[in-house]
Amino acid sequence: MSFERTWTKLLGKISRAPRRWGWGEPDASYVSQRLVSDLRSYERLYPALEDAAQRRQFYEHLRAAKLALSPVMDVEGGQYERVGDQEADGGYVMLKWKLPEPSERIAYSIGICDDVTWDKDLAQRGYQVYMYDHTIEGLVESHPNFHFFKIGICGEPKVDKCQTLAEMVASNGHTQQKNMILKIDVEGAEHASFNACTPELLQQFSQIVVEWHRLTDYKDSKNILNAIQRLNQTHQAIHIHGNNFSPTVGRVADIELPEVLEMTYLRRDLAHFIPSQRFFPTPLDRPCDKTLLDWELGYWT
Repeated sequence: MSFERTWTKLLGKISRAPRRWGWGEPDASYVSQRLVSDLRSYERLYPALEDAAQRRQFYEHLRAAKLALSPVMDVEGGQYERVGDQEADGGYVMLKWKLPEPSERIAYSIGICDDVTWDKDLAQRGYQVYMYDHTIEGLVESHPNFHFFKIGICGEPKVDKCQTLAEMVASNGHTQQKNMILKIDVEGAEHASFNACTPELLQQFSQIVVEWHRLTDYKDSKNILNAIQRLNQTHQAIHIHGNNFSPTVGRVADIELPEVLEMTYLRRDLAHFIPSQRFFPTPLDRPCDKTLLDWELGYWT
């Protein structure tokens, strides 16, 4: 596609979006921000698309990644809720669940930064929340059910100041727990971390919320695809949301894939799954960057 055609397509898409969603005429600041966002995307991806061999490799990676991330299914008879921040980044859509016995209310939150809204929501439900982040000195808020460790997560080979998920679970005496909850947002370290997990370890978690990063990085395709497929073995994707803090999206031919996706997974033995009728983003979703519209993912089947 020529630069002129791409530019025209971008302008048309930007100008139509607010009207299409019933928001009236486009606001000038919105148009400016969305334009900058999309131009960053193309600026990043164009160099990879200039070479025919790279373009094919890039397309094949996007196709395989989107296939691995699909389909998102509905839980028959299930209801969904937003856990954590209700209006912005830090909240995640999960399946509503019946609280287990107090001794079984255990959650792992890996990657904290300055947001503990998800952790606090779980703590207020009686969960003991084990929180890991080696990039911060401490938490912005305390709670009796918070257990913070200045440790990061990694796979193999080991990384300094980091542990594998198996080591975290073992060090806290949770190797016999069967219905824990996991949230992981670690800026790309999730790929190696999941690749180091056994199916038996993953099956200890009933729901897993993961933020997939670098999904358009075709040069690391094997590592990324293996991580997604490993999680697919034990869990089914039940929700998807594009993180619009990352402006980059992979676009080739009929494939479009945001670089960062927030996804919720449910262990396969816990429900009957049916084809999803939800259009993403759903009413429960919120833009991570409130100055920009959410990624419109549509029906992720």
